[in-house]
Amino acid sequence: MIGAYGKEFAKTKELDPKYHRILRAGFDARISGDYDVDTDISNQLVADMINDAKDFLNAAKRYLKKSTI
Repeated sequence: MIGAYGKEFAKTKELDPKYHRILRAGFDARISGDYDVDTDISNQLVADMINDAKDFLNAAKRYLKKSTI
């Protein structure tokens, strides 16, 4: 899914490529949280990820609204 997003939206700049980086970073953090013994995911990192997710969701809503008009 992350690769497809990169190909369809980030590479074409349909949506800001920063969201592709955010998706990859979130996936990496999830893998770390699931499989690393001593994961170092701070409260600040989680807060930043939540804010990034909200920003991405708003951008996706704007894109979909624009695309359906």
